[in-house]
Amino acid sequence: MNLKIVGFGDVSFDQLWTEGIEESKKAHPFYSSIVRKFDHSLLGKNLISDDSFIFLDEARTVQALVPLYRCRVGDKCVYGLGNGYLVAPIVSARENTKIHQTVINECFLQIERQAKEYDVSCHKTYYNCTTVMSGTYFSNPLVSLGYSDESCPGMVLSLADDEDSLWSNVRKSYRPLVNKALRGSEVLVIDSCNFDFDVCEEYRKLHFMAAGRETRAKESFHAQYELIKNNQGFLVFVTSNGAFAGAYFFYDLSNCVFYASAATHPDCDAQSGIGHLGLWKGIQKAKERKARYFDFGMFIADPTDSKAKSIEFFKEGFGGSRVIVFRGTKIFQRDQYD
Repeated sequence: MNLKIVGFGDVSFDQLWTEGIEESKKAHPFYSSIVRKFDHSLLGKNLISDDSFIFLDEARTVQALVPLYRCRVGDKCVYGLGNGYLVAPIVSARENTKIHQTVINECFLQIERQAKEYDVSCHKTYYNCTTVMSGTYFSNPLVSLGYSDESCPGMVLSLADDEDSLWSNVRKSYRPLVNKALRGSEVLVIDSCNFDFDVCEEYRKLHFMAAGRETRAKESFHAQYELIKNNQGFLVFVTSNGAFAGAYFFYDLSNCVFYASAATHPDCDAQSGIGHLGLWKGIQKAKERKARYFDFGMFIADPTDSKAKSIEFFKEGFGGSRVIVFRGTKIFQRDQYD
């Protein structure tokens, strides 16, 4: 198979990336072109270059999408999401086929070639939480490609059951809190049908109040709003006494909804049920949009991080299943290139 590379910046890149997303059943929301623009904004000056590329076959069919951000971390140059993990290449062909093996090998060989050219020290990458449940891979494909196995837990909720069954799997102590918040609050869902920039800005304001500081540039929030405008995301707002009490952002692509972020007013305590209601309404909306999976994201495997453990405990109360997230890092030794 002769594979042609189309790199980021090529005049046809955006259109081909969109075609690849539309044809793929494996494209998690993190592969969205809009999320990629959000990534650029989030990384800011730490993003040296977007080295992402696409593989086309002889018929100009997209065989692979390869996200690749070259970032500055201290005095090093790395491929990743800053110092974090970036989503791995997705290959169109099914695992255990000859085409798949050929294409995935070429993907990672090309990553190494570019690492050599740009003096990149390592590549940190992962396959998202739905990988095993969707049958894409059942073991870490990165290991056979020379990456260390740094897999971690994550959580996914299958939306195949009816809403009553999903509700019955919510933690018993959470159901009264959801009902309590419902009695004293109203819910507003913003999607592509009723998009309103000014209302979306309430999410940014709540984010600031919840954190007690500005955690990222205003432009990064505006980049996220593009997901809503383009039917790739939605915002759930909970209001109390006419004021915005909570905002919960969800990404949506290829039958998967991802729970992206939450911002609850600091005056709302854990027993208000505001956060519980916001997440439950997000699950209901995902079901309404006919998503197959609701992705709660990776869990941080650090028992000393009390905040992360508290967030994990909260997410576990909504009935999802623990899954393995395949991650890995490859260190590129300079002497292997000399």
